[in-house]
Amino acid sequence: MDGEDGQERNGGGAGEGKEASFLTEEQRDVLRNALRNKTVDGAAHGSQLLLRLQSKALRGDGSAAGSGGGGSKRSSARRTPNQVERKPRGASGKSTKAKKGGAGGKGTWGTVMDETMSVPAALDRNDPNYESEFSAEEGMQKEWDEESLLAEQAHALESYKQKIVDALHEYFAHSNVQEFAEAVQKQRRPEFAHQVVKKTVLMAMDHKPKEHEMASKLLSGLYPDTISKGQMCKGFDALIESIDDVCLDTPDAVHQIATFMTRAVYDDVLPPNFVERSTVAFPEGSKALAVAQKFHELLNDPHHGEKLERCWIANTGQTLEEVKDTVQRMVKEYEDSQDIKEVRRCILDMGMPFFHHELVKQVLVAAMEAKKEVIREKLVALLAALSRSGEISQRQMSAGFDRIMQRLEDYAVDIPEAVPVMKHIRIQALGEGWLVEGTYKPAEGAMGHLAHFKAKCESILKEYSSSGEMGDVRDGLSRLKCPDYHMHFVKKALSMALDWNDHERELVSFLLAKLYPELLTRKDIGEGFSLILSSMEDLVLDVPDAPHLVSLFLGRAIVDDCLPPAYLAAVLDEIDNTLGIEVVWATGRLLNTRHAAERLLRCWGAGASVDIAEIKESMHTLIAEYTTCEDMKEASTCLHDLSVPFFHHEFVKKALVYAVEHEQSMAKIMKLLRHMNQSGEISDTQLLMGFQRVESILDDLSLDNPQATQTLAACRSSALEEGWYPVTA
Repeated sequence: MDGEDGQERNGGGAGEGKEASFLTEEQRDVLRNALRNKTVDGAAHGSQLLLRLQSKALRGDGSAAGSGGGGSKRSSARRTPNQVERKPRGASGKSTKAKKGGAGGKGTWGTVMDETMSVPAALDRNDPNYESEFSAEEGMQKEWDEESLLAEQAHALESYKQKIVDALHEYFAHSNVQEFAEAVQKQRRPEFAHQVVKKTVLMAMDHKPKEHEMASKLLSGLYPDTISKGQMCKGFDALIESIDDVCLDTPDAVHQIATFMTRAVYDDVLPPNFVERSTVAFPEGSKALAVAQKFHELLNDPHHGEKLERCWIANTGQTLEEVKDTVQRMVKEYEDSQDIKEVRRCILDMGMPFFHHELVKQVLVAAMEAKKEVIREKLVALLAALSRSGEISQRQMSAGFDRIMQRLEDYAVDIPEAVPVMKHIRIQALGEGWLVEGTYKPAEGAMGHLAHFKAKCESILKEYSSSGEMGDVRDGLSRLKCPDYHMHFVKKALSMALDWNDHERELVSFLLAKLYPELLTRKDIGEGFSLILSSMEDLVLDVPDAPHLVSLFLGRAIVDDCLPPAYLAAVLDEIDNTLGIEVVWATGRLLNTRHAAERLLRCWGAGASVDIAEIKESMHTLIAEYTTCEDMKEASTCLHDLSVPFFHHEFVKKALVYAVEHEQSMAKIMKLLRHMNQSGEISDTQLLMGFQRVESILDDLSLDNPQATQTLAACRSSALEEGWYPVTA
């Protein structure tokens, strides 16, 4: 009866129609558009992120690999360029196809050849546009001076290289991909674009992992509109050819260049068979061969997709405490020297614009502690200068002030003048226009109450991580009687779990699913994740793998039906840091893979005991028994006890198939589905997915049930008339 089980979605086998991911086509479109339209003020590579999304994220072909648990090979790294429908990476968003062979199009090869070689517009003497090389009027033959032409070309190449180096220095300082792309395009020399690839990688290798990551993102952002596939390959060929010289200055150049190459494959800017197609010779025992071997080793790693996505990020260096110490020394030295140029140099060297709020906070603390008014004025003048020059963004300035204002009572214990001093500085900053109102809104006793709530939550969660007793958490949270602060409980649970092992992370995911909706609402869980996403730039300092872990927590919450898939698009309006947006993008990609629900259920290793075949059999038995006794309460209890909210679409599908095969039971089935949807047991997303799955197998169902199409249409019409069919989800 259930022959359609060979075509499953998420929980089942392969290929139900073209779509085989957790997200519906409409949900993918909404998230894709939200990501594409999102802009990030002051983000290190925000524009590049959005451009990359246009070509890779949420294609809906199920090609991106999931990274939950053990993960699987990232199939996109095996995809050939001709299999990818690439969208433009330019900020304009205009549709532009990659050029084939590097020719054609305004401002590309045609213009360069016209200007440098003076090739005639037509070579056929019968063509009316033909221009003879022998001018009758001039009466003399034009001759090319090859040496002069070669010298001119060499000079043009050197000039091009210097301008690229200058543009790269600017890029590594300000991280503006679009500005760099415009600088390259302004040169109107696409035949030299391979030099951009080579210079970018070589300059990055002279810097820290942060610049390595920026270089990889730059190459991804420039392809294919600024650098063609041929020029990209030629640039990496040039790197391999010069490996012997590069190794003299960079001993681990073999590993680094191989990593850049593999990351380029991951970013879809190099084909996976790049080495096989390369024109470079790979003699036995050479460093070039070592690069090729390392490239294949990295590419064939079972989890290369997950590793390459974070290949540079995980090594960016300092811990949170080390960065804070650096900022504190910077402020102390300024108090002694009042050298603003030195502060600016230190800020630039630190390379953490997302952490400038710590500098603002430290300067304000020093101002409150200053014994002399002149020192206090100099400190305030420093903040004003950095704000007006844009070196500290308005958001970071406001965040720094907010952090002080939220703990002002605590500071006042040790600094008697703290309150009047901060009040004066804040009024001055607002009046002079270098500070805008932040999120801080003082409330009588509110901050002390929140601090107490957080401390209690931390104690409850520590106990839970040891005992696993969810009942104690439920009782403890209920006794606090602070429903308005529940989003902070969610944030605390997630942030603590980042430092725990996978078993404890599974406990946290399980806890959130069980506390919803009895104690935690979707709004509480959503706002908790919003707080985490907004603080990603800080979290990654202590936990380099935080973006990956948070994407798993977020994907798991959606699979557990604690959050709707639409949350991913909605939350983008609340976050304005690049890492937070990347987490949303990565979560969408995870949910868009085949068998996403199963993978995310197992992402911490503890969900592997779920037997999908057994779950399906239980659902079938449940439906059959219900049609006999019509006990909806018992049916709802049994479905709830299966604890697979991510797989409720299977229940909907089986119920509708049962209605098709037993028309006399259709009314009973529709009554059950309506009850479960309206009670919240089956979400709108799962309900709609179930209907869509049955619709995709109608041809097979109709072989044994000719009336299948009419029956399903009647079920849908009934649900629409009664107002519980989800038009959108």
